[in-house]
Amino acid sequence: MLHAGMVHSDKPFIGSTEGVAGARHTMEMAAILFGEQPERPVTIGVVNSLSPLGYSDEMLQALIAYARARQPVIIAAMVLAGSTGPVTLAGVLTDAHSPDARAGFEAMLSLLTTVNSGMDFVLHSADILSSYLAFSYEKFVLDDEMCGLMRRYRRGIS
Repeated sequence: MLHAGMVHSDKPFIGSTEGVAGARHTMEMAAILFGEQPERPVTIGVVNSLSPLGYSDEMLQALIAYARARQPVIIAAMVLAGSTGPVTLAGVLTDAHSPDARAGFEAMLSLLTTVNSGMDFVLHSADILSSYLAFSYEKFVLDDEMCGLMRRYRRGIS
């Protein structure tokens, strides 16, 4: 994954956050490609929280390694059923399970809050159902349209 991102794009690539070993491996590969200590962001890590409001040692170690290398990190505060949150239906009942009106409201409110908060990078913005356990082509198309609307909304009115 790291090799493909480095070879086929000139944008910062998503590196590994599998503990300190994964983060160090990413930094070593970045040093090979960009020089010893890149002066600009060349990679980005994704650190996932554990629900509610906790972090595993592996994620914290990766976060520290990225910070020491002066590389950005996305702190993803989301619930993944069975991974960072409860596996039971009752535990993830606030998330839509089909591409219906509820899914649209959840997606729009999340995206609008993100845009109004001034975020300039959104990693997961399309086709989120059942706490990341399901995929829907229909919801992907709808969410893509919503992202376009938010891009236009962010420009404002002259």
